Amino acid sequence: MDVRVISIGTLAEHPLRDAKRRLRTGHATTTLVQAGDARVLVDPGLPGAAIAARLDERAGLEASDITHVFLTSFRADTCRGIRAFENAEWLIGEREREAVGVPLAQMLRDATDADEEVREELEYQVSLLRECKPAPDSIARGLDLFPCRGSRPGCVGCSSRTRAARR
Repeated sequence: MDVRVISIGTLAEHPLRDAKRRLRTGHATTTLVQAGDARVLVDPGLPGAAIAARLDERAGLEASDITHVFLTSFRADTCRGIRAFENAEWLIGEREREAVGVPLAQMLRDATDADEEVREELEYQVSLLRECKPAPDSIARGLDLFPCRGSRPGCVGCSSRTRAARR
């Protein structure tokens, strides 16, 4: 099993940065896990072109080489670049999918009088979530999922088991 950090995440705002540079695009840390034939990209939070470039720089892979994209939660900072991986299977924890999906669908239904831009963004978010399948307990051999405390009720993490731990 090979685990590589593709991009280290950043906060959108940090008080130690000067006022002119305080705001930036926040994104989660993106990690690549290669286990057997599976190439799993976890939390592609940068924009698609940027995450594809980092994937090439750090692992020598193209977006089409990724077999699975796993989202630990459904937020912009974890899934902003997911569309760059159209050939991969998109996965998210089932509890997170439901916890986000039901309110999101309700907001879309209630947005009949909303600004066009707001409605389009809600439609986009619903379409992304529809394409995400509930993740199994194990994505690949030795790559297991587990519930974890996070900013969302259905936040899920992943862990790789070493050969010694499996004995």
